[in-house]
Amino acid sequence: MPGQAPRYAPRPRPVPARSAWRTVWLEPRRTVHQVLRGDAAGFVILMAWLAGVLEVLQTQALRSSMRPHWGPFAVFIAVFMGPLVGFAYFETAGAVAKGVGRMLGGVGDVSDTRVALACGTMPELLALPFWAPVLAVYGLEMFTTARPPRTDGVLIFAALQILLWLWALGLRVVCLAEVHEFSIPRALLTVVLSWVAGIGLVIALVAVLAGMAGS
Repeated sequence: MPGQAPRYAPRPRPVPARSAWRTVWLEPRRTVHQVLRGDAAGFVILMAWLAGVLEVLQTQALRSSMRPHWGPFAVFIAVFMGPLVGFAYFETAGAVAKGVGRMLGGVGDVSDTRVALACGTMPELLALPFWAPVLAVYGLEMFTTARPPRTDGVLIFAALQILLWLWALGLRVVCLAEVHEFSIPRALLTVVLSWVAGIGLVIALVAVLAGMAGS
């Protein structure tokens, strides 16, 4: 009415990450929408940061290629370089999942797909706090060529991480199906084709770098 101040719709309150932790397990579709209505960028940054640290720890433990007594350096790399790995992954994977999904009839944009991937990553991150007691018990030499024998505890921890990865994969498929508004089979195909595209990008980059080094 004339003379009245215009009304504006209130901005949605940011959805804290702890809320997503409670709902993502059984309600991944709802969780994606909650995050998209809140601080989506901050949520993705936090998940990318943690996922990068976890990825570097897992990779270095599997390789165990560092020199003896270089274990502390492995932790240093994970803490300070891991987040960069996470950011690079979400930057690239979000764009690829958006492009592949659009090719299959999806409607999600890059921000949507990054949130979907971040929500799907959350189960894997449950393994991150367990790294502290594992390293305290088995030592930093597990990152080096002098690694200790694979005990039952280490094998159980590895099996736990595999189970969490499988759960995360399932949630990632469901979340991508939600943001792209298509079926689970199409979302699964999006994940597979995104992996293929990612491997192709890595091979192409290595070929280019090898060519530059050769010239």
